Amino acid sequence: MKLAVLDQSFHWPPTGGSWVDLRETALRLPGHGIEPKIFVPGWERHNIPGGRMDVNPGVPYEIFPIRRKDHNFYSLAKLFKQHVTAWNPDAVMITNTFYLAPYIFRQFQNLPVYLRIYAHELICLNYMSLNTCDVFKWYQQNPYGELCGNNNLDTPFRCWRCGLRRMGGTLIGPRLNPVAEEYWTGLAWTPFYSGYVRKSLNMLKGIIVYNPFIKDLLKSVQCPVHVVPGGIDTSRFTPSPRLDDGIVRILLPGRLDDQRKGLQSFKECIQILKSRNLPVEGWITDVRTVESDELLHNTGWIPWNKLPGLYQSVDIVVCPSIWPEPFGMTALEGMASGLPVVASRIGGFQFTVVNNVTGLHFSPGNALEMADCIETLVKNPQMRHTMGIAGRERAESHFDWDTVVERHTAGILKGEKEGPNGRKGEQGKRRDFSIFL
Repeated sequence: MKLAVLDQSFHWPPTGGSWVDLRETALRLPGHGIEPKIFVPGWERHNIPGGRMDVNPGVPYEIFPIRRKDHNFYSLAKLFKQHVTAWNPDAVMITNTFYLAPYIFRQFQNLPVYLRIYAHELICLNYMSLNTCDVFKWYQQNPYGELCGNNNLDTPFRCWRCGLRRMGGTLIGPRLNPVAEEYWTGLAWTPFYSGYVRKSLNMLKGIIVYNPFIKDLLKSVQCPVHVVPGGIDTSRFTPSPRLDDGIVRILLPGRLDDQRKGLQSFKECIQILKSRNLPVEGWITDVRTVESDELLHNTGWIPWNKLPGLYQSVDIVVCPSIWPEPFGMTALEGMASGLPVVASRIGGFQFTVVNNVTGLHFSPGNALEMADCIETLVKNPQMRHTMGIAGRERAESHFDWDTVVERHTAGILKGEKEGPNGRKGEQGKRRDFSIFL
């Protein structure tokens, strides 16, 4: 079976979890009789080097040239069809595409087409705009990061108003962010768009999402919606004993130029811990030129191949996001490295980090509550050790990439798991959702 994977921005080494997810999945599909090939336009936009392979990703790919004026609902879809059709695949999967996705998969109506949703694309204009809008104002209005229950398919007018209100000036100007750019070029601002999306989604063979709460937003879609978690390479991220020098190092990893990741509340947390005279160091991986100071040690951006060593240098991992992370791979990286994880009680962290077992939860944006959780771990080395062991076991048993592809992705793409509720055929067994409970 030949699977064409259509991605707008795949590059290697990665700068985010979705590209890791795609590559790790593609590496393992051949073992299940599926031959993948990634098709990606070769152009850089918004500091995302689409199609640039500085290191060989180890999976088949084809990069095709694209002009900026071709990045629209008509031309991009035609370019994908031209290059993909020449390879003659048996099925197609669309990944990392926002408002242009329906136009692309409509080009392949004669094939089984799957859509991989990594965040809230096509569903929620508000959450997709948080990387550029006033995220702290949003947080004050919605301190628990709860989903409003609306979505761009069922309540298009309400979501259209909400999206415009949140994105505001980001829709105007010479340099739009990726979401705003596709909002215009994908005609998402027109009255017909939501109906077009709904009809297009109903034509799909299936939709793959990260978590049950994202699936719930698609409950009115007629095609099967499958919940498939992200994963972790447990052979790369491994525990390693660290010499105890009396300092407890607390790591906030990830792209911290994104306001949604909670850097501000982490700073406040470290300040609180130091005011309590606790022997702690706060570590961050900020890609920007942010000098280390007495409060935070900035390692700078850590290349993908050096990430395991970073985790082996610290004692606690913190994931303080103030938006509903669809999954949050940094938590898994910490768990696989045998570290306790202190995470916001929000989004995907509610399903990966088990409170009081593999780590501790706190209310998103609450620096004092975060500090209390970390203080508990600082004062209890045995608890850190026990939670680290439990986290490693959970990562190995539920989230190792080999397990994820075998239990979920391969069967879905081969048509073995297609029921309306994410089950196998009538004679198959019910899908295992216990990891989300």
